[in-house]
Amino acid sequence: MGDNPVRHFHPPPIGLRLPPGVDVAALQHEIQGLASDAEVTFDGLQEGYRSDKRSPLVPPFLRAIRAIGGEPRFTVKLGTSDMTVVGPIWKCPIAAYWPGDASLDHTPEEHIVLDDYLRGVRVLSEVLAAL
Repeated sequence: MGDNPVRHFHPPPIGLRLPPGVDVAALQHEIQGLASDAEVTFDGLQEGYRSDKRSPLVPPFLRAIRAIGGEPRFTVKLGTSDMTVVGPIWKCPIAAYWPGDASLDHTPEEHIVLDDYLRGVRVLSEVLAAL
């Protein structure tokens, strides 16, 4: 039989979704160090983005959520969304909102209660009318 050809494995690049405040360069350096002699490439780097609580979008959301009996709260949205992609570039008021349990996002258990969905639609309708 002939010689076995050397097979080269080219793993896919690593995509990083990072919360606000992560030192991206330091993280990439750390990952490269852990890889030892392996080749690591990064693609799809998405840094976290945090919008200002003083945004003109915030008061209409707070009013609309309270109007349906909700208790608004601020949270840091982890992962990617249109907000993390366009926020740093457009530099315009931007907010992420939707009811439900965010800890279930993109998991097999992800779901939303129909009443929560309908309340979310009412909140967004009120916000759009106010704007």
